[in-house]
Amino acid sequence: MSNKKDKKLEVDPDLLYIIQNSITVGVNEGVKRAVIGIEKDKEEKKKHKVDMRIRNTELLLHNYNNFKKHMKESVYTENQLTKEELFNELDLDMDEEITTTQINSIIQSKNKTIIIMKHIDTFLDYYKYKCLNSNREDVQRRYEVIKLLYLNKEEDKKTQEEVSGILDCSDRTVRTTKNIAIKELSVLFFGIDGLKIK
Repeated sequence: MSNKKDKKLEVDPDLLYIIQNSITVGVNEGVKRAVIGIEKDKEEKKKHKVDMRIRNTELLLHNYNNFKKHMKESVYTENQLTKEELFNELDLDMDEEITTTQINSIIQSKNKTIIIMKHIDTFLDYYKYKCLNSNREDVQRRYEVIKLLYLNKEEDKKTQEEVSGILDCSDRTVRTTKNIAIKELSVLFFGIDGLKIK
């Protein structure tokens, strides 16, 4: 009587080859799909990062005058506002105190805004020079569109329709010009992070 442990299972070599080959193909296909998925995720993250830089550039431009106002009018010392004005303006009880932490937060916010606006103004000046000294009308138009839409004082800002009338071009041209300018300014404001690298 033979022992079951001693029995060897005999498998057809051709069948074994097919099974091993199928496993290898399946594993390779799975790895390939995983790599493609990882690459797709990387591309999406990179695109999202660039899209956020462009969106942030437009937000910076849209709030340009508000940032300037914040720099000039931030109140953080008693000399800037009497206590009576302070309590009336902020609707505080006379017993409530403005803490040092709150005041420091205002000062830090103002300082950050000053640094960012210095950076933005430096590159806006460069962009203005670059655009206005170009021999191409479409490049010259880029700074003008940005100025009219975002940089003028609030009462002098224009809509896209108004800009198209002022610059004697279509609304579509204004929109395209604005989008190109914002992408270029994104690179100036954010450096390499503002550039879409394929």
